[in-house]
Amino acid sequence: MSQPSPERKSQIQDNLVKDTTVNGNFTFTPQQIETYIESQLVEISVDKVTQQKLIKSSPYKGLKRFNVGDREYFFGRDALIAKLFKAVKKSSFSLVLGASGSGKSSAVRAGLIPDLKKSLNSPKFYDFIFTPNQDPFESLYRCLLSEEKDYQFRKLDVDFVREGKHNTLLKLINKLKKNEEHWFFFIDQFEQLFIDYDLEKRKNFIEGIVQVAKKEDSSVRILLAMRSDFLEQFSFYPTLGAITNQNNIHLVTEMYPDELRQAIEQPAAKHGVVFEKGLVEQIIKEVEGQKGYLPLLQYTLDMLWQLECKTVGADGRPYIEDRTLNKKNYVALDGVRGALKKRVNEIYNNLNQEEQSATKQIFVKLVNIVDTEYGSKTVSRRANRREFVGKLVQNTLQTFIDENLLVSSAEDLSAAKLQVSNSDLLKQLATVEIAHEILLYSWDKLNRWIEQEKEAIILKNWLTGETMRWQAICSPAPVTAVGTV
Repeated sequence: MSQPSPERKSQIQDNLVKDTTVNGNFTFTPQQIETYIESQLVEISVDKVTQQKLIKSSPYKGLKRFNVGDREYFFGRDALIAKLFKAVKKSSFSLVLGASGSGKSSAVRAGLIPDLKKSLNSPKFYDFIFTPNQDPFESLYRCLLSEEKDYQFRKLDVDFVREGKHNTLLKLINKLKKNEEHWFFFIDQFEQLFIDYDLEKRKNFIEGIVQVAKKEDSSVRILLAMRSDFLEQFSFYPTLGAITNQNNIHLVTEMYPDELRQAIEQPAAKHGVVFEKGLVEQIIKEVEGQKGYLPLLQYTLDMLWQLECKTVGADGRPYIEDRTLNKKNYVALDGVRGALKKRVNEIYNNLNQEEQSATKQIFVKLVNIVDTEYGSKTVSRRANRREFVGKLVQNTLQTFIDENLLVSSAEDLSAAKLQVSNSDLLKQLATVEIAHEILLYSWDKLNRWIEQEKEAIILKNWLTGETMRWQAICSPAPVTAVGTV
């Protein structure tokens, strides 16, 4: 394992937070972060790593997103985290931009938020993390009822959020936030707000963000993460554009080679495993210039780890017990550029003809075509689980969920202990989406389906949205998640 160059180390240090207060209220102890960063710069010898206890579970995320609980396995983004840390100190509103697969969400979820919690001189730091789904106010409402968090609100107290008024967000803060509390809103995948949404609710949600930002309450912070190719949408909302222009845009760029080395080597080292000499350099060279490589990298490293655990040597022992991830298995996976494509094709080719037809039906429902001034874009679409009808389709859907290529919120709802009255209601609440948009670019078969069905995708998604809106209007009672009352 190698150390970063003095020049790169100096650059990291320049990004560290120096001061300790934000408007006298958001108080931090950034020395903890500086120490943490320094600890990652220390070279770890092969002998020291391999003398640690061997942990056979994979330390890599695959296509699953990094989250708040993954801080100890999140490496390589310390300069970015320090920059965002400083930005949150100074401003009530910040925007993180980056290409799909650039790691912007992970840096906030697994880096910034845990460090804020650790460094803030207050035990009452509450993070509200959500993605605007079909209705941004509904997404916020479900977030508020999550029992996984430190905070707990009664359903009765937060029901008004679903009304979706222009002052809803400010009303929430004024009504429920106590003086000693610090609230941090992280709205991930903010670009979803600009895809097939009720224009009135979109406008109200944006206006609410602006109201909170302009109030400049030093104990409340809002951070948005968005794909950079959607930034043009801000031009249609002058007040949002105005607060964004106040030096609050933070672009997530590609990682430096030494940062990549940390992201590759350090998780394995925590489990007592190293890489065969030259393999890390080979991986870094392969991802250079590749679009959205970070999820592909995590997926490939996870597959490599699993393969090392499954492969048995002549002595009857799994390769992983040799404590070295080797080039031979990496090549067998087709490397970073081919591992995901190879695996998804293997899954597809093992299906029968009817299941393959259902696969096309499923994936076509999970993409959308968005028109912009610069042409059309293919984006991932979060679909309601009830859109997938029939046993064959449901079973095929579950196959891809089990392979972590698709993600269903049904499991998240159960994990969050959101009580629902019956299974039909759970289906109404549950959504399905592609695990990561990188699959849109990596799987050539899906690319062909999208091209073939382009016009049908646009029409079907529009009809689905209109149907769901009509059902919501005509429904005798709104769909609700029953929380603690």
